Amino acid sequence: MRRLLKETHRRMYEEGILLASLIPAEEWLFGYYAKSGYTPAFGYAVEQVRRDGLHPSAGCRVEVCESPGAEHYHYFDSRMRGRRSCILHSHEDFLVVMADLNLGNGKLLIAREADEMVGMAFTVMDGGTLYIKELLADTDAVRDALLYDAAYIYKVQAMECLVPSSGHPLFLGMARVICAEKMLRLFARRYPALELYLFVEGDEVIPENNGYYTVKDGICLRERMYGKEYQSCTLDRVARLLLEAEQPYMSLMLN
Repeated sequence: MRRLLKETHRRMYEEGILLASLIPAEEWLFGYYAKSGYTPAFGYAVEQVRRDGLHPSAGCRVEVCESPGAEHYHYFDSRMRGRRSCILHSHEDFLVVMADLNLGNGKLLIAREADEMVGMAFTVMDGGTLYIKELLADTDAVRDALLYDAAYIYKVQAMECLVPSSGHPLFLGMARVICAEKMLRLFARRYPALELYLFVEGDEVIPENNGYYTVKDGICLRERMYGKEYQSCTLDRVARLLLEAEQPYMSLMLN
């Protein structure tokens, strides 16, 4: 596995990929992948929701989607892109997600106001618990309507919703920086007021990542500035530094 990871990361670098992500199959693998430069990312929380605490919207109609089409993917994609930072799904990915949902006897619920789509929820019952694997809605009222009707359809009084979270979250996946220079350039442009002086070390697979980085005034330079104190850090610390403020999220990953 370690050799395969090395070969994969090297190939990613040569193909211009900036960041790698994965989902550890078991908890102990978080420590294993950390040795290859990965850091926990993609935080989430599980919200317990009861039907009696919800108020359905009179102007919102919820229906079970039997055959998702272009309209459904367009809404899904537009709402996902509205999030601060998350892994996006192509149309092909969306079809695979729907196939997986159907295999698990799950349902895609669609909310409409008049004829306009205003929300969707990916739902599945597992071990007697109703899980809301993803919920996208234009308003809080639409969200409540989707959850209320989900509880009614599955004949339950409570459910668990997976939601993005930055406060003491659980971590679904991990991330590794593949090209430190290009990632730091993006970071510098996004946070032009920030100053960072880093010395990256320890990347044996992609030694091009090792070295001095000066982030200042919205740009990143591969040079050491005289009189500045540089912080030594390994690649996993670089990933945490870059991703912490972005609060990245992933969902519907067939996990």
